[in-house]
Amino acid sequence: MRVLVTGAAGFIGSHFSERCIDLGYEVIAIDSLNDFYSKEIKLENLKNLNSLKSGKFRWIQSDVLHIQNSDLLGVDVIVHLAGRPGVRSSWGGEFVKYVNDNILGTQHLFELNKGLRPITYASSSVYGSSKGLSFKESSLCNPLCPYGVSKLAVDHLSSSYHERYGGTYIGARYFTVYGPRQRPDMAFTQICRSLFSSEIFQVFGDGRQIRHFTYIDDAVEATVSL
Repeated sequence: MRVLVTGAAGFIGSHFSERCIDLGYEVIAIDSLNDFYSKEIKLENLKNLNSLKSGKFRWIQSDVLHIQNSDLLGVDVIVHLAGRPGVRSSWGGEFVKYVNDNILGTQHLFELNKGLRPITYASSSVYGSSKGLSFKESSLCNPLCPYGVSKLAVDHLSSSYHERYGGTYIGARYFTVYGPRQRPDMAFTQICRSLFSSEIFQVFGDGRQIRHFTYIDDAVEATVSL
């Protein structure tokens, strides 16, 4: 099976691509290496993938908006993990980047595919707040940040393209995934960095917040099972 993985040089994308190679799949990896965090970190992820490839890994540096029909030739499944993350940075003038990377890029990919191949895409931060300790798939989608708004737009796009062209669209609603190679701006990375240096870890709020986390291997296995 040939899998197209966007965002393959990122945290979840690189782990998912490695798992696909372990399963004997061929991976076509696409990533723009955008400026949200250090390109060197992403290039290191790619080095690890290249060492595993055994002829089953092909790397394309490209923005999702620049993917062409020729890139989809022979592809059986699309796993769309590319996008611009980050809640705090999505406020203000930076939101145009979220529109470009999360909404326009995804719409371009959906338009090229037109329901021909199953697509699993990353969904996150669409629920907002909950009075309980967890969310359900049936929970009301009421995002409380521009980033979440951009991801909810992708959910609506998938529904629209399904209605128009058919096909399978699955939104994997990841929730605070942690583990090796986690983004440098995320809490676990910052906490570990603080433990081994003189840096101070900044706590927001009163420090009594409760949050659920998902280990990267569990997120990958769940995605593979889709």
